[in-house]
Amino acid sequence: MKKSNKLPIYFAIIVLSLFSIFIIYTVLSNPPETEITDNNENDSIKANKKIFGDIELTVPALLVDSSTEPTVTSEKKELGIKKIEKQNDGSFKYTFERSKYKEYLNSLKEETKKSIDSITSDTDYKSISKIEYNNNFSNITILANKEEYKNSLDSIAVSACGIAGMLYQAFDTSAPHTIIINIKDISTGEVFDTVKFPDALNNCKEIKMNEINIKNEILKSFTDNPRDVHTSPTRSCTPKWFFVSVSGRNVIISESKANINSSKLKTNRLLNFNELPEIFNLYLRRKQGESVSREATALTVNQVYWYGIFSELGY
Repeated sequence: MKKSNKLPIYFAIIVLSLFSIFIIYTVLSNPPETEITDNNENDSIKANKKIFGDIELTVPALLVDSSTEPTVTSEKKELGIKKIEKQNDGSFKYTFERSKYKEYLNSLKEETKKSIDSITSDTDYKSISKIEYNNNFSNITILANKEEYKNSLDSIAVSACGIAGMLYQAFDTSAPHTIIINIKDISTGEVFDTVKFPDALNNCKEIKMNEINIKNEILKSFTDNPRDVHTSPTRSCTPKWFFVSVSGRNVIISESKANINSSKLKTNRLLNFNELPEIFNLYLRRKQGESVSREATALTVNQVYWYGIFSELGY
C-alpha cells in the first residue's frame, strides 16, 4: 500500500493562499497611480487616477481665473468636488469623489454640447450653418459660407468652441487635451482654415500681453506729450489732423490745435480700449493690403483715429 502525499499538497495550497491574500492586501493598501500630462509643463492638464479613492486633476491657468482664490461651495460639494487648490503657476488642482466623478463628467459633456450647438442658432454668426464634433471634442468642424465668414467677425466662434472643448477635456482624464478645429466651406467642402488648441490659447496669452503693452504705451506717450496726430490713409488722400490727449486713463480725441487740415468733430471722442485687440489686428491686416473697412466700421466709429495713433507710435 502506497503512502499518501496529500499533506505537502495541502501545505502548498495554504502557502499560496496566504501569499495571494498578502498581494491583494498590498494592492488595496497602496493603489497604483497613473499620471497623464501633455508636453507643456507649465500649463499641462494632469490627472492622478487611482484604482481606489479620490480622483485628482489639474486645470491649467489659461482656463481659470487665476486672480481669484478657489472655494468649494455646498453646490460644488454636491457635484462631488471635495477640494480645489490654487497652485504656484496659477492652475487649480481639483479633488473629486470617485463615486460622483463620472456623473459630473457626463453633465459637463452635455453642457459643452449645448454651448457649441448654440452658436449655430445665434444670429450673430450668420455665416455658420453647422458644427460637428466627436465624443471628447478633440476634433471639431465648423461648416460655413467661406466668403461670408471671411468678411465677418464669425471667427470668434472658433475661440468659443476651442475654449468650451478645452474646459471639458480639462476634467476628462482620458481625453487627449488637444483640439483641432477645421473651418470648412459648406458648398465645396474645402477646409480653408485650421486652428489648434491649446496652441491658440497660448498665442492669446501672448496677444493679451501685447495689448497691455500697447495700451500702456498709448497712455504714457500722450500723457507725457499731448499732440496733433494725422490719419493714415491707404490711398493718395490728404491726411487729416486731430489732437490726442489723456485724462486719467481715458484717451481723448479732439480737433487739431496746430494744423489747418483738421478732422471735423462736433464733440470730443473717447477711445474705447475694449476695441483695442480687434482694431489693432485690423490695422495690421490693413497694412498688409487687406480690405478691412467693413469689419472696422462694424467695430467702431473711431477706426481712423486708432489707425493714426498706431502709425504715430510706429506700429
